[in-house]
Amino acid sequence: MIPDRLGEFRILGPLGAGAMGSVHAAVEARTGRTVAIKVLSAERTVHGSAAVRFAREAEILASLDHPGIVRIDGPLRTTAGLSWLVLERIDGVDLARVLAARGALPAAEVVDLARQVLGALQHVHARGVVHRDLKPSTLLVDREGRVRVSDFGIAALADSAAITATGGVLGTPAYSAPEQSGGAPVDGRTDLYALAACLHEALAGRRPFEADDARELRRLHEIAPPAPLRATVPEPLAAAIRQALAKDPDDRIASAREFLEALEELPALPVGLPEAPRPARRNPRRLATLVAAGVVVAAGAIRLTDRPRPQAADPPRIEVRVRTRDGRAIEGQSAGLEDGRFVVRLGGEVVATIAVEEVEWIDHRPVEGSGPIVR
Repeated sequence: MIPDRLGEFRILGPLGAGAMGSVHAAVEARTGRTVAIKVLSAERTVHGSAAVRFAREAEILASLDHPGIVRIDGPLRTTAGLSWLVLERIDGVDLARVLAARGALPAAEVVDLARQVLGALQHVHARGVVHRDLKPSTLLVDREGRVRVSDFGIAALADSAAITATGGVLGTPAYSAPEQSGGAPVDGRTDLYALAACLHEALAGRRPFEADDARELRRLHEIAPPAPLRATVPEPLAAAIRQALAKDPDDRIASAREFLEALEELPALPVGLPEAPRPARRNPRRLATLVAAGVVVAAGAIRLTDRPRPQAADPPRIEVRVRTRDGRAIEGQSAGLEDGRFVVRLGGEVVATIAVEEVEWIDHRPVEGSGPIVR
């Protein structure tokens, strides 16, 4: 149980949780600034290896200073038996939620994301650090399209093995390079493999390797080619991702700088909706959570760039359905937060303006139907 206050910070509410602990929004009582506080669970605090990794995360973050990396504010702290870190709070969502809301992204957006992450990785690798757990949920996208690398909980020095004292392998199997899954020493190329898996997923709307269990997933990473990308993905981009996904680290792109140089050689990419179909209808309550977080989830409005985005020819019409707590059902074409209220639009015209706390759920899907319906 997290107390209402930790040091000079008042806890506002949870932002997320994982095996190691939880992250909470908080406000500093004296200045009113908001932060994110990462708390190691009480059970983990007394667990030697977890406590050591948490302390190492604090050390590594303190050694890094780059706009593409979540900043730490001060040293590791302990209160009432809880170990905790004060981190920069990012006003946005992680890439996993972006992909859940939008499916496959246009190549131009994926390249912009890749450039930002590779810039951060250049900084990380130059200091001899390997992240070891890059995945969509550790890439945070803010309202302006800026990307931050987060969660250095299992980061380590290059050439160390991603294996625990009890023989377990660190990392996330869906994005882990073969050498990491096999417990061999890792280096910056291991992170490039994981990033390439993220970029493949962002372009294809699915992971490069999929299986029902971790063992089979690791086997696919070791022996199988990645799932094909859409034919509309420019071949030079697809080739760079394939090379970064090579099984043998010696066959991969050698560094974040080299990966960046490959992206710089790409021709100008069109900006617009991807040609892949959108994913199946999502859980409406999950989408409501995205909107409550201040991110527009309809009509492709979650952006990874702030460049102007012209409409593709004949774009699919997106119907947004909003159910309010008093039973109203409101339908439109797009929706999002504006000045703290939830606004539904159709063809640029406002259909309804609703207080966020009155929204029970939202959902969206392509339609061929007519205008708004307010019941």
